Amino acid sequence: MFQSLVAAWVALVMAFVSFVPGFVVPEDKSAANDKSYPYIFVHGFLGWGEDEGIDQDFAYWGATSCHLMQKLRENGVECRDASVGPFSSNWDRACELYA
Repeated sequence: MFQSLVAAWVALVMAFVSFVPGFVVPEDKSAANDKSYPYIFVHGFLGWGEDEGIDQDFAYWGATSCHLMQKLRENGVECRDASVGPFSSNWDRACELYA
């Protein structure tokens, strides 16, 4: 009896706690969002960037449907496409991005 009462109480508290974030009113963060950072696209294993020759014929970002980088730039989005080694480790890729 006691265990079922405790379990019901815990379930009720958990249900209440799970709904609390849905009732929070978001604050105006327009001043905090004044910083505009560019979108950086980094390809994965065996990928390529805009600087590679194959990208003119077959874009990595967008594949056959469109050239995503061009579409984003046409719409005013600041984006950059990184070219890092296709066989590099994550450490080497991070170093290439930083350099």
